This record gives sequence, structure tokens and C-alpha cells, in this order.
Amino acid sequence: PQAPGVYEDTLRFSIDYYNQAFAVPLHGICTPSSEVEGSDIILHPSSFILSAFPNPFNSSTTLAFSVNLPGSVTLALYDINGRYVQMLVDETLAAGKHTILLDGEALTSGIYFAHLTASGQRVTQKLLLVK
Repeated sequence: PQAPGVYEDTLRFSIDYYNQAFAVPLHGICTPSSEVEGSDIILHPSSFILSAFPNPFNSSTTLAFSVNLPGSVTLALYDINGRYVQMLVDETLAAGKHTILLDGEALTSGIYFAHLTASGQRVTQKLLLVK
């Protein structure tokens, strides 16, 4: 968008093994780039996002997430059968964007699920580890 204001849109992408399409609603406030260093989009406070890159991954992947309110945040990893594998984050975090590196060296190849919980909200990201 060229002019400052509130914008809503939908991001459509295809990232999984079966080439299924996903749609993510985007809510943003656009300000002149001189007011926001490095970007002209500020996430709406209701944004609650979890993503992984690269995915599929070989030895490690970066999990990026944003939370809309400061508070207790947990990010747990589960295997394809729903069994708990490890806790990646279990702490109080500020509102905003955060990243964590998932080291998959000790894990076997397969499908995993990263489950993020914060401020009463939950989101899950499918991960594919290929060795």
C-alpha cells in the first residue's frame, strides 16, 4: 500500500509435501517507512503466528513466532503420534516477534508438530525432518 492506513489482505501459499494451498489472513497498519526502520508493515495486535524455515529441514530449522500480548509462552514439540518430544520454550516473553533454532540432530526422520500456546491462543505448525 502506498498511503498510511489499516489494510487487510490474505496471503496464499503452498508449502507442504502434497502441494496443498494455505491462506493466512493478514491484518496490518501501514505507516511511512521513515517511521518504521526496515519495514513499513506493523502486525496487528491480534496477530498470532508460528512458522518454520526451512521446512522440510535436514539438521535444523528456525521457528519464528509472534505473540500479541506479553505473558507465559510455551512452544512444545510432538511426534506424529502426538507424543511429547521436548519443550522448546516455556517462559514469560514480551509481545512481538521471537525466533528459536530447533536442532534436529538427535531426532529421527519424520513428521513433527510444533505447538505454540500464549495468551489463551494456540497454533500448531507441521514440520518435516528429512535426514
